[in-house]
Amino acid sequence: MEAINQIKTSEKKSIHFGLDLNGGQLKLFTSPLGSFLNGRRLSFTVEQFEDLDAKLESTGNFLQKNRDSLPKKFEVTPCLSFTDVLIRSLRIPKTSPKEIMNILKWELSETIEFSLETHQLRYIYIGEMKERQGTRDEYLVFLTANSVIQKYTDFFEQYNIKAFGLDFEGLAITRFLKNYSEIASLTHESVGIINIGQSTSSFQILRNNQLAFMKSIKYGSKDFDTFYGDLLNFNSEETKKWRIVIEQSEKISQETIGFIEQSQVKATEPLKNFISSCMRYFSGSFRGEYVQQIFITGDLSNFQGLTQTLSESTGASITKPTLPNIDYDLSTWAQVIGQSLKQRANL
Repeated sequence: MEAINQIKTSEKKSIHFGLDLNGGQLKLFTSPLGSFLNGRRLSFTVEQFEDLDAKLESTGNFLQKNRDSLPKKFEVTPCLSFTDVLIRSLRIPKTSPKEIMNILKWELSETIEFSLETHQLRYIYIGEMKERQGTRDEYLVFLTANSVIQKYTDFFEQYNIKAFGLDFEGLAITRFLKNYSEIASLTHESVGIINIGQSTSSFQILRNNQLAFMKSIKYGSKDFDTFYGDLLNFNSEETKKWRIVIEQSEKISQETIGFIEQSQVKATEPLKNFISSCMRYFSGSFRGEYVQQIFITGDLSNFQGLTQTLSESTGASITKPTLPNIDYDLSTWAQVIGQSLKQRANL
């Protein structure tokens, strides 16, 4: 009821809810970001919230009491939401949703809430994703630990599940997104951001380099557009630990955000070639548009020649912001990029 009272005393009309991975406690969030389902914002009245409260409490208690009996391969606890609505939204074989429900023994949900309390939360998200070919399809998107994805790849493929590895600190990401919203309003150029750093370092760039997932943001807006993404996987030994997620706003086609993450991979020639291939995809896949400016963050001391490789392969201007240290405040990083964009705009 605490969350209901928050709704009654504020102008916020949407809610996010999830289970704490560590304790199994049901957590309710009120957020100005709103809830999204298949690109449509879900807004609820106070009365609907009150109806939800009983259902969520009942289901949450059930999961908490029966955690030990859940299948061992599905230890990640999801959020809870309207199963019937979500299942109907899936364009996967008719038997699959029921089978998934029987296997997972939980209700699927949708949320893009980043918890400010703990980075141990994991979510399941139902939404639309846009493929490179421009066709639209709906997927069950599983946001979970990288180790889960690696272990149960076959299951995800069987049920048409797009799995993204997320180990993030929500507060840092939220602050970054707010800052990027301001950056995006300064330029009409497409902006590429490459992040390079070891994923084992929790306080590297963006505070955690497991990040392989971002949101598309409207120019000059404090709100999010529907997110679209495409995950590239490479099979070679040299590149299999790398991934890149390309995301772009459908309404504002010039804005593109991309991240490349490193997992203890040395800067060899195959690695440079791999990054170059990613950047060609990053630069040219969306409607023939290209990134004019690329910002590289992270420790590039072991990546000699990388800047030249990227510049030659993409034709983009390469900028490496100068920062005081790797454990910097995200707002400082955003200001550095913003200043660079302003300077380019004045040329």
